[in-house]
Amino acid sequence: MGEEYAREQMRRAAARVALNTGFARAGTRAFSVLADVMQKYLQQMWLRAKMVAEHAGRLQPNFLDANVVLNDMHVSLEEMGEYMRQVGPFGPERKVPKFPVKLASSVDSRGVALVERHGRDAG
Repeated sequence: MGEEYAREQMRRAAARVALNTGFARAGTRAFSVLADVMQKYLQQMWLRAKMVAEHAGRLQPNFLDANVVLNDMHVSLEEMGEYMRQVGPFGPERKVPKFPVKLASSVDSRGVALVERHGRDAG
């Protein structure tokens, strides 16, 4: 369930990136592919940052490790800063529940399970 939630959030992030870079619309499949690419890219960055931190004798990566990784992956911090200035800040679309999402359940007087939903399906 947590994997599905994370996947949906990655698709939403891909859609927001596409909208912020000038795309008026795109299909669900396009967002899924973009989300896959983003996920692989982020995983690669995290793995490299972890390796850099461990090489320096630390268990957790820090900002300097992230900077090394971004440079190694040829990410221009100047271009990234310019992009951030162009699109401006934006917060979450809605309140994000604590991850992973837990379902609270109880039983009514007839013994029927009641489930309180959090996240997408909440009404």
